[in-house]
Amino acid sequence: MNSQGPFSRLRSILPSVQNFLETLKDDLANKRSVLLLLPPTLKEEDIWPLLRAYIAGRGFYSEEIITKDLPVEKPLLATLASSLRAQWNSNVSPLSIEHFYNNVAGLPDVAYFEGFDELSCDDRQKILQFFIEWSGTSHIIMDQGINPLALCIITSSPEALISTPATDTHLGVHWWWGMPSALEIKLICRMLGNNQDESMSLWMESILPSIAGSDTALADHLWDYHDLTIDGIMQKLNSYALIRNWDIALLRNECIEEYEDSFTFHSKKTSLLGSKKNKHLWSMGILYWTPEYGIQLSTAVLALLGKEKEVQNRIWRGLIEYMLPMLDQMRLKICEKLTNFYGPSWPYKWIRPKYDEDYEAVQNDTLECEIGHLNHLLKVCVHMKADRNLVPLVNQARYVRNALAHYRPVDYLQYDKLMQEAKIISDDQL
Repeated sequence: MNSQGPFSRLRSILPSVQNFLETLKDDLANKRSVLLLLPPTLKEEDIWPLLRAYIAGRGFYSEEIITKDLPVEKPLLATLASSLRAQWNSNVSPLSIEHFYNNVAGLPDVAYFEGFDELSCDDRQKILQFFIEWSGTSHIIMDQGINPLALCIITSSPEALISTPATDTHLGVHWWWGMPSALEIKLICRMLGNNQDESMSLWMESILPSIAGSDTALADHLWDYHDLTIDGIMQKLNSYALIRNWDIALLRNECIEEYEDSFTFHSKKTSLLGSKKNKHLWSMGILYWTPEYGIQLSTAVLALLGKEKEVQNRIWRGLIEYMLPMLDQMRLKICEKLTNFYGPSWPYKWIRPKYDEDYEAVQNDTLECEIGHLNHLLKVCVHMKADRNLVPLVNQARYVRNALAHYRPVDYLQYDKLMQEAKIISDDQL
């Protein structure tokens, strides 16, 4: 997973991500230090170039502090001026942050700690502490009429999660949480689907957002995968779990199954911040949130735990949004065709519907004929022999509708069979 797939590459153009990046940009442009906390599926190099380009476009000057080159034997404040290629105008090392500001010239507007996550735990903790002290002193510096230097750290390190400072006047703490939404994953599917088989791309567009949630790396992993049976999807999800270095022992140690039982639907994006356990699991990539589905475990975690029914439920919830309206359109088109040929009484003229309410409905409108009664008529009514070529389509549509109505997904082979049969009612065949 070293190279980005299409969903990760297109992530930055999505509305939720754009809005989030605007917030980070505004903070930095206003000389507010920024701490950005990422899930393990993102890296600092995915974000910083976007921010740096914006800063440059606004006429601000940024500088990278190469953290691996910092001398560990000296305090960071003592080496900060040289790290930023600024001019130090004193014969003594900085005694405090205020003393530093009063004796330095040529500071950039923003300083970014490059390679922060590659440092040792102790070194990351030292820089984080310095970061907090620096942003805390910024209001004093502004009161003295000096423009503060905004610091920026982008990290997925445990230290930042454990010792996360509070958002303050001169410090913005931001969590990459709930981006992209399931709807935005669907948008990327639509963009990518132009070069694929239409039926296949629409199928993937329906199930992938429900399976991947906000995990673009999982979406990358599943895209272009052609074994779309339930077993095939389970195997692909398990292979993603291996890539993420998850195993049963790890999940049991985290008490995942017991924790899942405590989940309630959270429509608010702030749901991450109320639980240390949520933050911890999110930092491992195990947990995500979307506005559509709330807090959920990664579908790959469910597959690893052998929870096939729960995986199927996620496939099903993606399918119903796409397939139920499509099935109804097929039913309506068949009803219109039969009405044009047999007149308005065909649903009850020879064989009346089984239930009284259905009988009353079709008397008022032939388009109210249910697919079960339609299937029965076409199979047994001798007066409708001319349209028995519709039976395979109606049979398949009824099978698919019944499966979805009972919370069961249908796999791609059943869907493809339906689409092949539906060609008989396409405009050029009528």
